[in-house]
Amino acid sequence: MRLRPFLAGLHAVIPEPPRPAERRLVQVVSVDLVGFTSLVEDLDAEDVALLQEHYFALVAAAGGQVEKYIGDAVLATFGLPVLRPDDAWAAVRAGLAVVESLAGLESRLGLTAGTVRARVGVHTGEVVVTWAADGT
Repeated sequence: MRLRPFLAGLHAVIPEPPRPAERRLVQVVSVDLVGFTSLVEDLDAEDVALLQEHYFALVAAAGGQVEKYIGDAVLATFGLPVLRPDDAWAAVRAGLAVVESLAGLESRLGLTAGTVRARVGVHTGEVVVTWAADGT
């Protein structure tokens, strides 16, 4: 019968279903620069990008993943996609690293000490994680 080879070929065309949603305990870090709008009015566009990339890199170096950002506001997660036993500590360390590193960044940008300040929040809680079709 000719249908059998056709049906066997369909298996290769139909994608596997995505991973099912699962509950996870994650840490969420939020970073917001104080007075960002007025601050960037006086900065060059490359300096603004340097400022943002600076704390994005600190979050990533601590094991976090930047999930969303709008201007200076960043939302990063620890515990996604891989859970680590020290995710909570890593999230706190990332937040502290951002705050402590701003003085060095100010001098690099030629700004007066205390010009760049950040608000950082860390929250731990259970979330429902959904996965994309490719497993990410």
